[in-house]
Amino acid sequence: SHNAGVSNAITITAYDTYNNVATGYTGDKNLVFSGANASPSPATNPTATNKTSTAIDFGSTTVVTFASGAGTSTMKLYKAESASVNVTDGSITATSHELAVTVSATTKNKLLFGTQPSTPVTAGATWTSFTIKITDIYGNQTTDTDNVVIAPSSGSFASGTTTRAAVSGLATFNDMTYTTAATITVSGTSGALTATGASSNVVVNPATASYLSVTGTASQAAGASNAITITAYDTYNNVATGYTGDKNLVFS
Repeated sequence: SHNAGVSNAITITAYDTYNNVATGYTGDKNLVFSGANASPSPATNPTATNKTSTAIDFGSTTVVTFASGAGTSTMKLYKAESASVNVTDGSITATSHELAVTVSATTKNKLLFGTQPSTPVTAGATWTSFTIKITDIYGNQTTDTDNVVIAPSSGSFASGTTTRAAVSGLATFNDMTYTTAATITVSGTSGALTATGASSNVVVNPATASYLSVTGTASQAAGASNAITITAYDTYNNVATGYTGDKNLVFS
């Protein structure tokens, strides 16, 4: 077991069908490694070094020099997972003799959205919960419990808990409301950690109509015409754009 991004010296040994080391298996061999995955963010492929100590991505040909049936390489895995590292030279493989490696997240480094805020939402309505992860430099979720603070790109949330302590590296926001009709984004911060950056767009639509407003010329001569506009607003003073069609009004 080791942390993501840490070098791991490995030995590849060739055996005959009777489990003897195949000492005649010598020279440069074209190997292909598999069994581990790229990290989440950024996507960083697992690697193993070739005979010149150059790191080669898993899935690509890696030339390793063997002597008396054994060759060495230095492997780096970047995704926190239980990997099962296999290797083949095109004719024989390590199937059933893979190297089991438990890869753990390294030191906390940044915040990433686990789930994005949903869209659209209605002004004043409680948002569907969304999450922010504390991750290492490769995007693997850590187990840290730091406070995570969220803010909208414009204005402020009308209600809800904007500071949440992460649980095993995951902060959940499940009670947010926003009352201004607009298109906004959300970002998260936590001390010295790299912030999330902007979320995907959240479209906040007006709520249902709550009152009417009449506008027109403030003074006029008796009997003269005065063009007026009647506008419907929701309870948060957004124009109620869903208030459409013919309406039976009574003026007074």
